[in-house]
Amino acid sequence: MLLRATGVSNLTIEGAGAGTPGAPGTSSLLMDKAFYMANPQLYPKSEDRMGLAFYNCVDVTVRNLTVARTGGDGIYVNNLTRAHFIGVKALENYRQGMSIISATHLMVDECEFADTYGTEPMLGVDFEPNNHDDVLHNITLRNCLIAGNVGGGVSVGYSALSSLTPMPVD
Repeated sequence: MLLRATGVSNLTIEGAGAGTPGAPGTSSLLMDKAFYMANPQLYPKSEDRMGLAFYNCVDVTVRNLTVARTGGDGIYVNNLTRAHFIGVKALENYRQGMSIISATHLMVDECEFADTYGTEPMLGVDFEPNNHDDVLHNITLRNCLIAGNVGGGVSVGYSALSSLTPMPVD
């Protein structure tokens, strides 16, 4: 993982601007996915090489940043409350652009999730609760570009949840 936040409150991660990975004037968190894929003897297959991972966090803002070419998910969210992702790009990641396991009051605004390929499910955004007590509540994707992902754009896997409640997707 490039950056993991666990049990953190009032966290802001702000870049100078999202854009082409590594381009001048942009802020990028990059891994070398191609190297992992070409050297399985050194790097056994794994889905855990995330760019940004948030566990049990409250009041998080991520803005103007590119997360690209990770060996797993670009962004991984598990038990995140009151979070805002603005102008973030997740590009060319190995497993997902963004995985949302459990979140309440999550706004994803003007973000891009593109060109995910490597290992299934290879989606732009995947709502994938792992346990019956995970929550997907008040989550909004607004003005996002989701394109070129081998597995598709957005998926909602709800079989692990104990009950279903409405989830708006803009």
